Amino acid sequence: MSRLSSDGILTPIILPQTGAVWGAMGNTGEDGLWFQMDDLTRPTSSYRLEAGADRPQPMALSQPSPFDLDLFTTTRTEIRARDGAMVPVDILHRRDAPRDGSKPLLIQAYGAYGLISDPGYQPPTLAFLEAGGVFVYAHVRGGGEKGKAWHMGGYKASKANTWRDAIDCAEALIAAGWTRKGSVALWGISAGGIMVGRAITERPDLFAAAIGEVGVFNSLRMELTSNGPGNDAEFGTVKKEDEFHALLAMDAYHAVNDGVAYPPVLTLTGANDKRVEPWQVGKFTARLQAASTNRPGAILRVDYDSGHFANTKAAGNARRADIFAFVLAHTRPGAA
Repeated sequence: MSRLSSDGILTPIILPQTGAVWGAMGNTGEDGLWFQMDDLTRPTSSYRLEAGADRPQPMALSQPSPFDLDLFTTTRTEIRARDGAMVPVDILHRRDAPRDGSKPLLIQAYGAYGLISDPGYQPPTLAFLEAGGVFVYAHVRGGGEKGKAWHMGGYKASKANTWRDAIDCAEALIAAGWTRKGSVALWGISAGGIMVGRAITERPDLFAAAIGEVGVFNSLRMELTSNGPGNDAEFGTVKKEDEFHALLAMDAYHAVNDGVAYPPVLTLTGANDKRVEPWQVGKFTARLQAASTNRPGAILRVDYDSGHFANTKAAGNARRADIFAFVLAHTRPGAA
């Protein structure tokens, strides 16, 4: 964060914490700037930067958390992918979590549209950490974390980098002692369905469980849906031969093979989803149920009152509870 003066001088601002700056506001009636910050394991705090100062001052505008948030922290690092690309990861964990491979670990990744995955503070995630888990955001290619080239690195014909970055992150986290093979779960949402669907079909041996939430699992048919044509620029169209082959390569439904022990999968959809129509999720679930030797292969969770995401706080909390319970049931040491 920096201040640009009227004479063109850029002065760095010393931020009071790690995390994201948002909600920056000023007005003509007073000098200075108000803004807010949060981090993955820290709730929102408000600050005021006086005119001419280089250090913001905290403003006590919210109640302190009733929980001891000092128990949790975020470790930020980068993981080298198979082709040498450095993939940023955020690792959320208890400060006292041992690096002995004993912890269940859940990776969430997206990697599409050049978007930056920055969900901010999510209290339910701390419940997962409190239950003994480690939560990881893997900023795989296709997102915008490293600019336009990072987006193009997981786009159309290069889309395989998206799910292979997730695979490489899982293997590196195992090697680093954050978890062990048999305790890694993978979670993809919406366009992240491509990531999770193709990661588990390419490396079914690596993951103990997977979550596919309102996911794109049948890329070849996506452009035929009501929301599909607007996504051609990102994923491609079946009307062009090269893009057809790219769509086929990223299509999780067509990558499922009979007689393979795929990890247990929880798929979720909303009956009113117009962005990724529910049949895509149901079709992929049915294919896994028929093909996987790991019965039942997949479980479909349908929220009949929701659309692309939960429509109430209660519904969202129930969904998150089901996801974390599923992950913990399949990733704890000794889980079947």
